[in-house]
Amino acid sequence: MWSNEKVMDFINAVHLRKELWDVEDSTFRDRVAKKDSWQAVDEEFGIKGDEASKKFKNLRTYAQNERKKPKSGSGASKKKPWFAFEAVQFVLLPGVAPIFSSNKIAGD
Repeated sequence: MWSNEKVMDFINAVHLRKELWDVEDSTFRDRVAKKDSWQAVDEEFGIKGDEASKKFKNLRTYAQNERKKPKSGSGASKKKPWFAFEAVQFVLLPGVAPIFSSNKIAGD
């Protein structure tokens, strides 16, 4: 089970490895670099195989769906926004620095 803090740590770990998400990074198309980075994330979080990349794709999809939800008006939901939405913005809006609420901050 993934706690909110673990999810935030996971997002931060991916964010620190630009070759996994930044299409403008010179290593983005380097399959070996990507494989090595995903393997490092797998090991960091104690998961096997390609679970890290699957987890990140799921988080990215969830964030995309959250972004599509109506924000206000009669059709808007009264639910609180998803806790990790701001942290995943770096893959939705290039050039936007993510906001981390975990103890780990990008670059530390």
